[in-house]
Amino acid sequence: MGKEGGGEEALLPLFETKEARFRGAYKVFASTVFVGICLIWVYRLTHIPRAGEQGRWAWIGMFMAELWFGLYWILTQSCRFKVVYNYPFKERLSSRCKDKLPSIDIFVCTADPKKEPPTMVINTILSVMSYNYPPENLSIYLSDDSGSELTFYALLEASSFSKHWIPFCKKFNIQPRSPSAYFAQQIDIQDITYAQELLAIKKLYKEMENRIDSTVEMGEITKEIKDQHKGFSEWNSKVTKQDHQSIVKVELAGIDVYGATPYCGTACFHRRESLCGKVYSKDYRKEWNIEDKNNTYKTINELEVASKILASCSFEKETQWGEKMGLIYGYSSEDFVTGLAIQCRGWKSLYYNPNRMAFLGVAPITLNDVLMQQTRWSEALFQIFLSKYCPFIYGHGKIKLGAQMGYCIYLLWAPCSLPTLYYVIVPPLCLLHGISIFPQVKSRWFLPFAYVIVARNACSIAEALSCGDTLKAWWNWQKMWVIRRTTTHFFAFINTIVRQLGLSETTFVITGKVVTKDVSKRYEQEIVEFGSSTITFTIIATLAMLNFFSLIGAIKKIVLDLEFKVLDQLILQLSLNLLLVMLNIPVYQALFIRNDKGRIPASILFKSIVLASLACLMPII
Repeated sequence: MGKEGGGEEALLPLFETKEARFRGAYKVFASTVFVGICLIWVYRLTHIPRAGEQGRWAWIGMFMAELWFGLYWILTQSCRFKVVYNYPFKERLSSRCKDKLPSIDIFVCTADPKKEPPTMVINTILSVMSYNYPPENLSIYLSDDSGSELTFYALLEASSFSKHWIPFCKKFNIQPRSPSAYFAQQIDIQDITYAQELLAIKKLYKEMENRIDSTVEMGEITKEIKDQHKGFSEWNSKVTKQDHQSIVKVELAGIDVYGATPYCGTACFHRRESLCGKVYSKDYRKEWNIEDKNNTYKTINELEVASKILASCSFEKETQWGEKMGLIYGYSSEDFVTGLAIQCRGWKSLYYNPNRMAFLGVAPITLNDVLMQQTRWSEALFQIFLSKYCPFIYGHGKIKLGAQMGYCIYLLWAPCSLPTLYYVIVPPLCLLHGISIFPQVKSRWFLPFAYVIVARNACSIAEALSCGDTLKAWWNWQKMWVIRRTTTHFFAFINTIVRQLGLSETTFVITGKVVTKDVSKRYEQEIVEFGSSTITFTIIATLAMLNFFSLIGAIKKIVLDLEFKVLDQLILQLSLNLLLVMLNIPVYQALFIRNDKGRIPASILFKSIVLASLACLMPII
């Protein structure tokens, strides 16, 4: 931190860290769950059916699945045993440093104007330009990997609009400062001056938005617009999003005129030294008030020429960039592996979640896009686990064991799919064939199973409620948990193994952020959007039908055949089967009830029934 100020004020900390309450009670609770897990393992090992008995291999598979679940649960305790919260003192920072705050670089990245609309991108730009921070210390960069002139045009429009938007934000101290987010909320108007300026600025924004959207819809920039700015001369018939030279334009209008947590995605702030490969030392002190005058007397043209060299693909050749400096290359989740490398150089990270959301983002709202994104993430994370950057190897002796375990919670999403798929398929099939793979209710071994199941779910609900979620939100998360584990994480596991064998190369798929009005309407009504015939939805539907057939078969055997005595032996399997059927209710609705465009196609319904029926005919060994 800086050394500005004097007396007692200069000695006061800029933030404090407090440990979460009831950690001792949680550790006792976790210890009892661990004992229950160990007892489940003991039960599986001591009650393996004899050779030749039906269900022997199904039983061994259950042990392997429960062994993995138990070990993975142990990993998750690394981020629960010691939970801390950070509370900053912003007023102390303001009074101590005043006008000598550090310079900040903010990078906004985009890659496809069709999937990431330019209006969405410039809303992000306008919001960060409006930060309550000294403008001379704030540098904003927009990186467009597609090199699209449509994005450049939207940025020009935003530059002009910012001359009106930033003063408006600072005059009335509005929140949030993204125009689209601000205008979308219910605005309480009590001042005539504010009302007049609000209508004027909203009109300007809508006009700008319409111009950008109409240009994007055409797919090209008109000659009239191109003649207004020399920057468009960078684009010619040979420029494509896969092949283009470094295009750099410096826009000053609107910027200088107006006054051991993992690194995941966006909303992270880094010290320049940490990103540039410097190793942290205990005597490190950063002077915030150092003035950088290297670019003070350079013209915009000179800055553009210098920046083009920096942005070229050949700039970092034969340097440490991509290995020890900057983001680490070669991984789709470059943020995650970069954060690990930074922490292994001695830098510490802090997590801060203010009451008012510091950042607002856009997430995909169709199930297909969500699962595509999840596949990309889990595949990239598992790739890191199998590389030299595995936390247990790369982080050994550099970061604490708890931190290594915490990283692996995410890195092992993909292999978690295998035991989950087993649990979703084998117990229902055993139930259908009347094979018991859980202890009877009257057995003492029933207790550890029941306790672990109830305790884990009760703890999960408590965590969700403490984070501000509702029971309904928690239940929806369980539905998504099953879908993700049985589809996207499984695909990620297969894809990663294939790539490790050198049979394919890593690809990057951009998640679409554009949806139609009817899709948005169904999303607002909390209706799951299926709508496409993909192998992912075939798997989802098949597993749902398999569990439905198993439940019907079990109920028939118990009620119609009057075999009530088997209820004591199969109660846990029946409960698990019933739970899976309840979690799949949205799937059944999409298969049989809905008639909108977001339903599951009839072709998938036919395939899922056939595949589930064939699975039900399979013998259990």
